[in-house]
Amino acid sequence: GGHYVGFAVGEERHGGRGTYVDARGDRLEASRWVRGKASGSAVKLFAGGSKYVGDYVDGQRHGMGCYVWAATGDRYTGQFKHNRIEGRGELRWQCGDVFTGSFVGGLPDDVRGVKRQADGSVYVGGFHRGVASGRGRKTFNNGQEEHYGEYAGDERSGWGRYSWLARDESLAGVW
Repeated sequence: GGHYVGFAVGEERHGGRGTYVDARGDRLEASRWVRGKASGSAVKLFAGGSKYVGDYVDGQRHGMGCYVWAATGDRYTGQFKHNRIEGRGELRWQCGDVFTGSFVGGLPDDVRGVKRQADGSVYVGGFHRGVASGRGRKTFNNGQEEHYGEYAGDERSGWGRYSWLARDESLAGVW
């Protein structure tokens, strides 16, 4: 088991603010406990060092929150549903890349997401299961070049147009 410190009715965590530490060492401090489950705003510190700050409903991360992975330093801020990253949000990787858009099953999945990479390139378009998929536009070299067209698996795939904007030149074709 674990142990609970806070307001209780009988043997059950209930009512007000309290902290529960489970057998693994995960520590959950919630503003409210209902029928033994965290509800309202909460902070969860995982034994491995990861951290979640945000909303809980019926004992699960649900609503708005921020999750930071200890192993990588990556940070997600946005919506959670039933303990999963789900809905609108922003994922910032330690390397400097940032994705803004919708998430499904914890991965970027959006018809119009935006990924800004540390090297200055920006992709705006479709994402599926975490990678660029579908129609999109990617700018390179600080906006001097761009590709507009189809993407699959994070790569140009199918019809597209590559443009050198400063020279007003472009090449259309199939990749």
